[in-house]
Amino acid sequence: MRKIERLFIISAACLFFSFIAAGCNSQSSDNGTDPSTGDTAVITPSDNIASEAADPSGIDSVSSQTGTTDASGSDASGTNTSSEKPDPIVYNVSDNQIRFTSYDLTDTYDEASVTLIQMDKMEVTITGVGASIQDNKIVITQEGTYIFEGNLTNGQIYVNVSDQEKVQLVLNNVDIFCNTSAPIYIANADKTVITLPEGTVNSVSDSFAPMDDTVKGCIYSKDDLTFNGTGTLNVTGNYNNAISCKNDLTIVDGTYNLTAANNALKGNDSISILSCTMTIESMDDGCKVDNDVDADKGYLFIAGGSFDITANDDCFQCPRAFIIQGGHVLARCYGKTVNCDGYSIGAESYISSGY
Repeated sequence: MRKIERLFIISAACLFFSFIAAGCNSQSSDNGTDPSTGDTAVITPSDNIASEAADPSGIDSVSSQTGTTDASGSDASGTNTSSEKPDPIVYNVSDNQIRFTSYDLTDTYDEASVTLIQMDKMEVTITGVGASIQDNKIVITQEGTYIFEGNLTNGQIYVNVSDQEKVQLVLNNVDIFCNTSAPIYIANADKTVITLPEGTVNSVSDSFAPMDDTVKGCIYSKDDLTFNGTGTLNVTGNYNNAISCKNDLTIVDGTYNLTAANNALKGNDSISILSCTMTIESMDDGCKVDNDVDADKGYLFIAGGSFDITANDDCFQCPRAFIIQGGHVLARCYGKTVNCDGYSIGAESYISSGY
């Protein structure tokens, strides 16, 4: 979804919901969340709303976008800036909310304050602060924005900051291969955003037999992970998953071509997608969520986009809730199109079988 289109949709949603503000406000107060903040609020699936989940019309979208910036955070001149961030976008599902935070939606940055990392096979040049070279790793130890350019033939981007710090990794036409572990490894952070600038094509791949077999994805994160921007990302997970996140996985826009020996897209706690173009070829599930313990986790949410999924098992698997609003999924799988023990909204409207 391009930025102008997203702004049009957000504006229309705001106008529509001004007529039903009482209903939306009631939902927000029930959840104890504030749409004006950037804190992540998630859907809380419950048995008492499962009977209401048959009709996709039960999903509403709300946004509190204000000011002159567009949904990406760019000002009217198109200059990259992080000083004005878009407000969160909130989706109401029955009495629950799914939120895309300001940080999720911001694919811009202040060019004056970034660290530039230029890669040339095995040679790496760093201009700026917060990053260093340790063996074959580019190690990020400080909150900030890091722009990567070039090819890395056998190396790794390794993020290890504090629990309170956020990191933005901007992939500017990169090709990264790692023979020993995950080419992009988020060991610790509050949240990491991987941004794909417009017009860029980026590729990441791993080995069929890495030395570190505890890493479960070609792009692997132990904390919250977001992808945004309108560029292209090709991920080949030769050993396990293509993209794997131990917490909440969020995708906003972009084009993704994912190939995986296991699952293509794996978010342990949740997967939330605000439009994208995605092609998946997986030897197991296409998109999978695991958490069936926490009441506010275990959901898979899609708000628009185009998906072409070929999977040897299920196309979508999650324990608590599967919700799709808009877009189209072409599903080719040998298991179930949607495998969810909880409730499902919208599958019959937006998913078609390729077989």
